[in-house]
Amino acid sequence: MLPKPGLYALLFFVVQLFFIVGDSQSQPALRFTRYSADDGLAYNLIDDLVQDKYGYIWMATPSGAIRFNGLDFESIHTRNGSPISLEGGQANCLALDKSQQLWVGTHSGLKKYDYNTKLLTDWPLRLPGKNPGTLLSVFAIAFESDSICWTGTDQGLFRINLINDQQRHWLPDQSANALLDQDIRSLLVDTRGYLWVGSRKGVTKYRHATGEFTQVTMNSDFPNLGIAGEVIRDIMEDGKGNIWIAAAGSKSGITKYDFKTGQFHNYLHDPDNAASIVNSGVFSIEFDDFGRLWAGTDAGLEILDTTSNVFTHIRHEPLDDQSISLDIVMEVIKDKHGRMWLGTFGGLSIWDPYEKQFYNLGTGENKKKNLPHRNVKSLARSVNNALWIGMDGGGFSYFDIETSAFTNFEHHKNSVYAPSSNKVLTLLEDGAEGLWIGYWNKGLDYFDLKTGKFRNYLPVPGDDKSLSGRDVFGIYKDSRDQLWVASWNGLSKMEIEAGKTSFLNFVHREGDSNSLISNAANCIVEDIVNDQLFIGTEKGLSVLDLKTYQFHSFNAEDSALLRTGFMHVNDLFRDSKDNIWICTSSGLLRYQSRERVFSKIIGDAFNINLDLQAIKEDLNGNYWVSSKNGLNQLYQVPTGWRVNHYTKTDGLHGNDFNSSAAAMPREDLIVFGGLNGLTYFDPAAISNNSVAPEVYIEKIDLYDASEIEGESFPFQTISLLDEQEVYVPAKASMFTIAFIALNYTDPERNKYKYKLEGFQDSWHDVSEGRSVSFTNLDPGSYTFRVVACNNDGLWNMDGAALQIEVLPPWWKTPAAYLVFAVLIGLIFFGTMHLRTNNLRRSRLRLINEVDKRTAEIKKQNEALDATNYLLDEKVKEIETQNEEISAQLDDILVKNDFIASQNKEINEKNVLLSKAYQEREEANSRLRELNANLEHLVEERTNNLSNTLMRLEKTSNELNTFLYRSSHDLKGPLSTLVGLSMLVKKEFENQAMIHYSDMVEGTSRVMMRNLKKLQQVHMIFNKTLSPEEIQFDSIKKSLLNFLNETDKKGLVKKEIVLENPADEPLVCDREILQIILENIAENAVFYCCKTSPYVKILLKIDEKSLSITIEDNGLGISSAEKDRIFGMFFRGKENSKGAGLGLYIAKSAVDKLKGEIFFQSANEKTIFEVKLKCPMTI
Repeated sequence: MLPKPGLYALLFFVVQLFFIVGDSQSQPALRFTRYSADDGLAYNLIDDLVQDKYGYIWMATPSGAIRFNGLDFESIHTRNGSPISLEGGQANCLALDKSQQLWVGTHSGLKKYDYNTKLLTDWPLRLPGKNPGTLLSVFAIAFESDSICWTGTDQGLFRINLINDQQRHWLPDQSANALLDQDIRSLLVDTRGYLWVGSRKGVTKYRHATGEFTQVTMNSDFPNLGIAGEVIRDIMEDGKGNIWIAAAGSKSGITKYDFKTGQFHNYLHDPDNAASIVNSGVFSIEFDDFGRLWAGTDAGLEILDTTSNVFTHIRHEPLDDQSISLDIVMEVIKDKHGRMWLGTFGGLSIWDPYEKQFYNLGTGENKKKNLPHRNVKSLARSVNNALWIGMDGGGFSYFDIETSAFTNFEHHKNSVYAPSSNKVLTLLEDGAEGLWIGYWNKGLDYFDLKTGKFRNYLPVPGDDKSLSGRDVFGIYKDSRDQLWVASWNGLSKMEIEAGKTSFLNFVHREGDSNSLISNAANCIVEDIVNDQLFIGTEKGLSVLDLKTYQFHSFNAEDSALLRTGFMHVNDLFRDSKDNIWICTSSGLLRYQSRERVFSKIIGDAFNINLDLQAIKEDLNGNYWVSSKNGLNQLYQVPTGWRVNHYTKTDGLHGNDFNSSAAAMPREDLIVFGGLNGLTYFDPAAISNNSVAPEVYIEKIDLYDASEIEGESFPFQTISLLDEQEVYVPAKASMFTIAFIALNYTDPERNKYKYKLEGFQDSWHDVSEGRSVSFTNLDPGSYTFRVVACNNDGLWNMDGAALQIEVLPPWWKTPAAYLVFAVLIGLIFFGTMHLRTNNLRRSRLRLINEVDKRTAEIKKQNEALDATNYLLDEKVKEIETQNEEISAQLDDILVKNDFIASQNKEINEKNVLLSKAYQEREEANSRLRELNANLEHLVEERTNNLSNTLMRLEKTSNELNTFLYRSSHDLKGPLSTLVGLSMLVKKEFENQAMIHYSDMVEGTSRVMMRNLKKLQQVHMIFNKTLSPEEIQFDSIKKSLLNFLNETDKKGLVKKEIVLENPADEPLVCDREILQIILENIAENAVFYCCKTSPYVKILLKIDEKSLSITIEDNGLGISSAEKDRIFGMFFRGKENSKGAGLGLYIAKSAVDKLKGEIFFQSANEKTIFEVKLKCPMTI
């Protein structure tokens, strides 16, 4: 049976009053992020917490010490590789020393953590009179200085000198100046140098300077003259020097000790005061950044407001996964960014001030704290700073935000005390007396808050003064106190005359511009500047003049903006400057009322969902706009508008919001409704995380190429937290680098970018995980850099860097290159030396052969000359005989008779003469033939000799070219060798390595010097002379630099003088002159005296010649060697530094310039003199 109207109204207000006074909690409960065994935590019971120097959170649990980076839990092992729980039970406590090294107290003693090896090392405690192996349980650790560690155990107190491991041990005794108890559970070294020792029987204060203990215990008669309880679990010092003590025994509470006054103030449970501390043991205490004291107890979390001395009680809620993990809170700490960490019996709980402080209401098992239906279609502010909530299927509710109390209103058939439908689309509170409700298919209701009755308005067929539509989406009351209703059958204005209600309706008329643009009206707002009404529809915007009731026509520009792409209007809102904001399915428009200008604020340029649903303005002038994919904060900067985008991962009830479902119950509270409930928040509490994450490179895993098949494991893992450089051996063809950004606020949204300088110059996004792998990198130096951003996109661009040296295989190391280069050099010079000797011997053999052949030809020519001489004599003899015959013929003429008688004899002689003549002709013919053969033979042998000489010249040219190119090509590698040797000496401190590097560098420089000489030889025999005028200063500077380079130790005194009385120009081929000066001067340096060595160089110029004199006080030249000093490879001493080419090159250069070179040597003094034509002519 429904209550009567007056009784219903009375019950309604009594319920409101009850909810207002029924709960003192005015702020939403703290929200916690929880981690347990389901999230990878090895053990849910956490006894202690600490944050190390890097930012990692460490936990002491029964399964050992565990490290947490926001994403992963890592159990720490002992030196032998076992979890500490397997060796000595649980980890009891954690502490950082003055250098921020981590120490762990366990059931098997004290242990120190090594960040490089990631292992725990035992620090044995020695109990006097006991076996050295006796195990002690360590429950508390504190550090007095870098070298002094205090350790509280179940068998007394230890003071340890960490430098020499001297240990001192205390146990309680019967005196008043001794420890109260041997079972020590907490330690504190305060800023005044006092040690505070908490045990099961109270507190003992110790001053090391005096060596005295002072006992501090309870005073049951006068509580403020002693501490609150006996079992002391935590002691801390605040920023003012006050000491706070947590007691967890049968008598429990918190004590504040004021050092200045010596007074105790105890916070104890008061059964008559709900704002006092809970009656339960206190295990841990810590201050947050707001000055509140957090206390972990075995009945939940207590938070003390030290200004009002009021405790807030935070408890585990089984149905709330954002409450604390469990009500037994063993440890509370604050990290360096203000987050509060709780170690409980149910795992880890974190309160994060950087989380977005969004609060949600939805459906759930707890009906008193949840909505009856999740789809929130409408929200309306109440004059009581409460909230009306309309749901599509759940009726509507009254929600008191201060008390978190609900009053629900649901439809009951045929009841005037119940809403007409549960499908509520819109709400509007009409002052303090009534509420207007718009329904789907049930028209409009007025709810009288005094009588509790509902009155319904529906369209009446044939009555044009009834409500225009059954589906009411918007209700609005203008500045004239006129009620407007937007339905899916047009716009209606309520009119009341003579107590009778009617409606003036405005509908769409096809082809009539002076009508509503569409009958599907959604929302209404008044433009109070221009006295007009904005109506949002599914096809755009209509504007009604409130004076004439005529619809406004838009200009072409506004029409294009309003009708093209911005069709469905979801919400209308007037801001503090009286501008009208228009949420559409394609973005956000603003109408500046005073300027009468439309502009598009959010469009395609914004990377957000443009189907915008509702909008509100906060006190700072920022706008909050809901959408079909999250919530947006719109704010203006000098360059334009910017948006911060929030989604369900930021704490919203969901991403899908409903049109016009927004309200501001208070100035500091905005509420948005959606498909899964509602979200409310204080805009001032919503800010982006301004802390850039600290980035660390955690480790590198090295993989062997031969083992990378299927699931592979690294052959070596190197921890890199304290390292900035790593060497990757040649064996590791692949390595993986792991890194972390220590941001504990929504750490899954941290993002990373990396690059490997030396391999890639651009940044690369890390698509998933926190590691990257590289394979088959060339040997060399690389720099790996990684940067990260936090959950709100704030980047730490400094990030972390790691120098990576990828080592080559042994045959590609600098040492191997040095050895190979030396071997190649030795082979090259050995080959060159052998080839040169062979060529020299071949040349000598050729010269001997030519001399031999020439001698043979000479002998043959001499034989031919002798034969010709004999023939000439024979001819002369015959001619003499002819003359005698002629004389005889004359006689014959006289003595005719005698001739006649002698005729026969003469004829016989003529016959003999003819025969002799014939023989002569034959001899002459043979002689001519012999001469011809001899000339042919001489010509043939001459041609052979010429060909041989040409081949020799070609071979010599090829050798010169080979030597020049080889020497030129080898200069680069030798220079590299010198550089590598210097780099090795710089990078390594090993004396043997430095010695070998010096030897390699010296050998390389000698080889470079010899190659230079070979190039000079090539230049001398192939260069075309080019005379030029040379400045003496340039020659002097160049020569001095050369001599200083040759005499690196600066032992030799050097003097260079020019005598040029007539100021004659020095005209010569610069390069050839330089070769002459350098080689003779170098020779002088190489053979200098060991005591007071010097080299004097005199250049003397007259009008016809250049005279160069080079004098040294070196070893001198023996008379036996004077004929060989200008020969190739001549060295004055076998152990000489030179190659034996200097003077040979100098002599060749002098010959090139058609000059002369002389020398004289006596009494360890040698003078070389060169005479050249000057100015030089070609």
